[in-house]
Amino acid sequence: MTPFLVAAFHLLLAGTSCQAALTELDAYSLQEFDKLVRQNLVFMVVDRVNGTISEQRQMQHDCASLVNHTADNCKSCESHTPTNHQVGNPLEQVIPIILEPTVSAGKFLEHVANTVASPESLKLLGKKATKLVNDIGSVAQNAGSSLLDGAKSAYYSSINGLKDFGNKLTSLTSDIGTSLKSAAGSLDHLFTDQIGGSLSNVGTGLVDGAKDVWGSISSGATDVANSISSGAKDVVNSIGSGISSIGHSIGHIFGRKRSACPDCDKINSQNGDEIVSNVCGSDFMTRHNAVLTEINHMRDIYSAAVNTTVIQKVEYDPTSIDVTHGVQFKVVYITYTINGQSRRYRPASPLRLTDLPTMAEGVSMEIYESYV
Repeated sequence: MTPFLVAAFHLLLAGTSCQAALTELDAYSLQEFDKLVRQNLVFMVVDRVNGTISEQRQMQHDCASLVNHTADNCKSCESHTPTNHQVGNPLEQVIPIILEPTVSAGKFLEHVANTVASPESLKLLGKKATKLVNDIGSVAQNAGSSLLDGAKSAYYSSINGLKDFGNKLTSLTSDIGTSLKSAAGSLDHLFTDQIGGSLSNVGTGLVDGAKDVWGSISSGATDVANSISSGAKDVVNSIGSGISSIGHSIGHIFGRKRSACPDCDKINSQNGDEIVSNVCGSDFMTRHNAVLTEINHMRDIYSAAVNTTVIQKVEYDPTSIDVTHGVQFKVVYITYTINGQSRRYRPASPLRLTDLPTMAEGVSMEIYESYV
């Protein structure tokens, strides 16, 4: 064997021995680390869904305004140009599309509120469940605002096909409020006044807000936005202000004949995705679809964090010890499982056996970003 091959052989053995030297974190520490990571993931998901709702409210408002502007332009063009075809009202197709991420986030939030006081959740979170349900309360206010405002837009359009959609949005808001009140009551009973009445008030406000919307519709109110009272009075003014006038502006061209008006071409479709893409752009639809996927992934992460072991294994190289900032190991490998999918990777932060919570924060973020 040549000297080169001998050297290569020794290098190979060195690499093998290095891998063999990896040490697994002891069972107790692994269990504690897994619990910390799972707790972080639950709180992270609730925070991220709140950010998603806020982002979507602005996107929805911008898109609704563009659709409204396009409808106005179509109306103007139609009034000056002889036409040969009819142009339909885009509202029935557009509103459910642009509100789809908000509805998805609302349904997920209702699921979280329903399960936050479950045995599995309480086993994982303990008294931290009270903090989580308070966080959910803040997000619920944001979600309820978007949902009720979308419902008002649907009702205000005076299109029969949108009334059922408005009912779904309003019912979902009421369901979130009811679930929130139930969770607050359960945790108050378990942890003795850890939550207080303010959270129940949030749930009651959402339920009452939904009732106010329904009440204003059943009473035949013509200006839904101005007839809302108590819990719903402060709900959004974003999407409604941009979209509620579309029915009025384009309603004047029903039955007219259509010409080659570019803006009319954009909204002359029975396909909501096509109208939204034509008017609001492909970037809007790309982000729209990405948000729907992200919310589905949030569901996976939340379910895994509450119900299963996420961190399967922590391995580290004892020879990579670093005592510059306390005792830590630089070479670390984490194996985790989400929704049946396992991955082994090397985290950015070192392993500090005396400070697992700090490492858990970084690993939680890495797992979330990698999966979502």
